Amino acid sequence: MKKEYKDYKYLTKAVPLPDGRRKYIRAKTKRELDKKVLQFMVEMAQEKVVVSNDMTVEQLGMLWLEKVKRPSVREQTFDVYEDRLTIHVFPYIGDMRVQDVRLIHIIDVVNSHGYKSKEANRGLLATLRSMFSFAVENEIIKKSPADSKISVAGSGTREEKPLTPGQTKALLAYTKESRTPNLHLFTTLALVTGMRCGELAALRWDCVDLTDGEVRVRRQMVQSTGEITEALKTSAARRQIPISPDIVAMLKDAHQKSSSTYVFGGSQDGHLSARTLRTFQTEWNRAGVTNQTIHAHLFRKTFATRLIETGTDPKRVQYLLGHETLEMTLRIYALYDKETQMETTRELLDTTFKSYVSA
Repeated sequence: MKKEYKDYKYLTKAVPLPDGRRKYIRAKTKRELDKKVLQFMVEMAQEKVVVSNDMTVEQLGMLWLEKVKRPSVREQTFDVYEDRLTIHVFPYIGDMRVQDVRLIHIIDVVNSHGYKSKEANRGLLATLRSMFSFAVENEIIKKSPADSKISVAGSGTREEKPLTPGQTKALLAYTKESRTPNLHLFTTLALVTGMRCGELAALRWDCVDLTDGEVRVRRQMVQSTGEITEALKTSAARRQIPISPDIVAMLKDAHQKSSSTYVFGGSQDGHLSARTLRTFQTEWNRAGVTNQTIHAHLFRKTFATRLIETGTDPKRVQYLLGHETLEMTLRIYALYDKETQMETTRELLDTTFKSYVSA
């Protein structure tokens, strides 16, 4: 009987060593191979071995992620950096030697293989600059190819306008009639608390005080993984938000009907999923109350604008939104003031020149 042999296929990558030799690393999958290469590069760095000038951009990027970003940023932020490199950088210049990269390659990556949004491309460029600065600091190259001034391509970000009181009422009327579970309660709480989408998804009944009328922000959901964590976006995100008697009554009714520890309970006592949140967004835009795209973050801006209209102190608005700096809150004030001044100017011009048209 003829013996059968399993067909093992391995991927191989050669990593240059300081003495000119090469270390060949093998694995069955690209993911496994990348992990092994990264581990080897980290071990070399920990042993303070001078890395060879033959290091590739992909090897540099993986080392930068592990040594610079992983220890200093949250997991979801780390994922953003990793996606920028694995999607927009490595496929195009990943195999190039770091010392061979020039300004033209950086421009090509950012403007030809980057994002559609100019703001996102600025983030990609900032990532490249940090990565190549790391290479300079570690004497892999003498000068960064990404330091020169670069004109970033991409479409500008349209300034979103908060929902008007009329649009808000129309949207809530629509969600109240919708058969989508939790849609109306989620939309209402988002509009009257200004909580972030992940904070609402992770909200449990133990953080809702139905006696004193207060919601406590203590957890958030990481939308990329669905994980519930007490590591909030910033230290300022931990806050107490007062709610009106009408909202308390709505929550009491929901609590009586709920068998979940979460305010917006999912299946088997779970929390809202990213998929359900996408369903919510589809429903909000199906309501047809505005021409712009409605998403959960727009409700935060709407909440802040209503507070500004009532003359609420900026520091108080900052606290309620969970902003780490007052500057972030003042941007909303600046936009509100711009819109108000424009409306006042329009009314003044209409009044001043109305007689010219009627003459």
